[in-house]
Amino acid sequence: MSKQNYKKAENLLIDYLSGNLHEQLEERKLELRFPKKKSSRSDLRDKAIDPKVYTGDFNSVTENEVLKYVDDGTYTFLNARIRRIEKCLTHIRTIDELDYQILRMFYKDKESWVCIAHRVHLSERQCRRRRNKSIKELIKWI
Repeated sequence: MSKQNYKKAENLLIDYLSGNLHEQLEERKLELRFPKKKSSRSDLRDKAIDPKVYTGDFNSVTENEVLKYVDDGTYTFLNARIRRIEKCLTHIRTIDELDYQILRMFYKDKESWVCIAHRVHLSERQCRRRRNKSIKELIKWI
């Protein structure tokens, strides 16, 4: 395990627990729903190049909205990342609830190791080991 992967996993966990990933996903949804106006020249060019395959002459508003989300790589990437982190945290929680509590207290609640150790009735070192074990598990899932 490299330090770079460890830091990346930690940052993803912080972004997930703080709600930043969900905010980014909602921002992207709004960007797709209300796109910025383009000049008429670029609109014509985009329509000529547009690779979408339409199902028929009739396109419903709902169908067009779903196609926007499915076709957008950023939206799909963020959504998949959130789902993977959720699955990993669920897995960690089912294996040992205490590991999940330590992660939540350290990354979301920003509590010190002394406070965490006192609450879960373990030593500081044992809490750090459990955190490291959980981050290694998260790296496998990402």
